[in-house]
Amino acid sequence: MPPAKFKMTRNFLLRCVVGVAIFSSGAKAQLAGAAAASFGAQNFDLSLLWATGSLSSETVPNSNVTVYHSSSVSCCSEELGYQFLRTKAGNLWAEYAHVDRGGSLPASIPSSGDREMETQTLGLRLMVPVAARLSFFGVAGGGDGEFHYAWLLEGSTPYLLSHSTTHGVFEWGGGVDVRLSKRVSIRGEVRDFVSGKGLSGSNGVHHVVTTVGVAFHF
Repeated sequence: MPPAKFKMTRNFLLRCVVGVAIFSSGAKAQLAGAAAASFGAQNFDLSLLWATGSLSSETVPNSNVTVYHSSSVSCCSEELGYQFLRTKAGNLWAEYAHVDRGGSLPASIPSSGDREMETQTLGLRLMVPVAARLSFFGVAGGGDGEFHYAWLLEGSTPYLLSHSTTHGVFEWGGGVDVRLSKRVSIRGEVRDFVSGKGLSGSNGVHHVVTTVGVAFHF
């Protein structure tokens, strides 16, 4: 084959190989984009929230022992969310939430223990954008939790302790998210954890937790 013809053929083949590579890369990108759109894949967020508060007074069942109002209550919440669907009503997220709320056990008799509550739930979050940087959201889900309750050690000198129990949990609530930047926002929320009666400082079945903190978006 003459050198000139060989050079032309080589250049032609090289252009074909480059063209196929570019086409293949573009096709893969389009297919990946189409797949992502089909599954509604969006992004993740991680929120770290904190709160302080109080627990009301209560009477230990079958006794005249009173657990006093406690203001030494701290709470933290970590939530991981994955946005999987956009709808006309808003953006739908799957969410894992872990909440840990502590509380002391001051009583009318000597005591040692706490009224801690720790829950783990899976649920759905609907986020509704109402402005460029502002969204409201509602959450609902379920899981389980570890709850502490007061337990009276009877004797010549009665003493109040706390035991723990595991119980199913239903949660619901809502909040607001304010974007500071593409990656960070301020988030505040209120959640009600519905569980067993008389656990972790509640006279009923509701454990309302109010928190505020930051959320990271990625």
